Amino acid sequence: MKADDVIHLDPETLPAPFIEAALLLPLYAENEQYGAILLGRPINGIKFSHSDVDKLLYPSDQVAEAIYSYRQELECFQKVAGLTTGIRPKPPAKNQLVTVKAVEQALKHISDYAFLGDMDLVNLRLVLEKLPDDRVTYVDRGKALNGVLGEVIERLKPEDGEPSSPAAREWYAYLILHGAYLEEKLNRDIMLQLYISEGTFNRTRRSAVRSVTRMLEEMEAALN
Repeated sequence: MKADDVIHLDPETLPAPFIEAALLLPLYAENEQYGAILLGRPINGIKFSHSDVDKLLYPSDQVAEAIYSYRQELECFQKVAGLTTGIRPKPPAKNQLVTVKAVEQALKHISDYAFLGDMDLVNLRLVLEKLPDDRVTYVDRGKALNGVLGEVIERLKPEDGEPSSPAAREWYAYLILHGAYLEEKLNRDIMLQLYISEGTFNRTRRSAVRSVTRMLEEMEAALN
């Protein structure tokens, strides 16, 4: 059931009792998948239309937020119970340099070199290799991280020239990240440009940030 985005399913893609499932809606909150909604075939067709899917995105996001809130509350109660019984909570796992949360924070502050320079992401080899020998300050490292993030976003750009108006779906991830972070456009202006709903925008942006995270991981691994 793990998926980055909505998936249209062919009949019998999934085993029983889900063989009639025609649509999978992943439930994301805080860039973590908490579950999925499976829907059978629509009454008047074999697959759901794009407009039908857009209508489902907002309520599915609300479900995801509800699950997230419940889990946060449950974890809080468990920690309190552990303290009262003398059980020490497990130490948090060692953070990796490249995480979805870190990448999203970096993108939100992509024009703030000082902020970027204080992030753990600047310790990536692919960032350090961008630094000339005479550039050693944290601001220089922030500029190098800015350049790497810009390069990765460009890799999301389709290879078929310029986007049409309105843009095709394969352009959404690139145009949303480029517009929101590099051009600092308002979210509503990007939604109007692409003729998409807020639910589609948020889901596509989250998926695109995860794609950037994965590309950074793979690029870093290639240097080791």
